[in-house]
Amino acid sequence: MAETPEQALLDGFEVGSDRKRMKIRDAVHLPFVHFGWNPSWSRPGGTQAYLWSEAEQVPEYGRFPEEWAGSYLSLDAHELVIGNDFKRAYKVDGTRYRPDGSAMQAFEAIYTVINVDGDWRLVLRNPVNIVPSE
Repeated sequence: MAETPEQALLDGFEVGSDRKRMKIRDAVHLPFVHFGWNPSWSRPGGTQAYLWSEAEQVPEYGRFPEEWAGSYLSLDAHELVIGNDFKRAYKVDGTRYRPDGSAMQAFEAIYTVINVDGDWRLVLRNPVNIVPSE
C-alpha cells in the first residue's frame, strides 16, 4: 500500500524489476493495463500488451525474458503531466540495469496511478521510447 502517488511510482518500478522484493498485486489496482510498442521486438507488430481485470490474472512476480534475469529498474526522473487528488499521470524516465549494475536500456513512459481509499497504486504502464544501452 502506497500512501503517496510518488511511492506508487516507486512500487511500480520495483515490480517491473526481477528482484522479487514486492508482489505485483501489492503495487497495482485492477484493472491494470500495460501497453508497449517497439518495432525491434520479435512480437507481432512489435507490441507487448496485457490487461489484468481479475485478481487471478495477476502473476505473483514479473515474467521476464531469460536475459533479463536479476535485472532491475531505476526511476531516474518523473514529471506530473495531469492529475488531481485521486488520479495522476506521470511522464517518467527510467533505466533497466543488469544484476552487475551495467545499463541494459533506457526508456520514457507514461505511468498512471490512482487513489482508492488512501491507497495509491499503478493502473497504467505505457513505455514509449525504449533505447538499448551500448
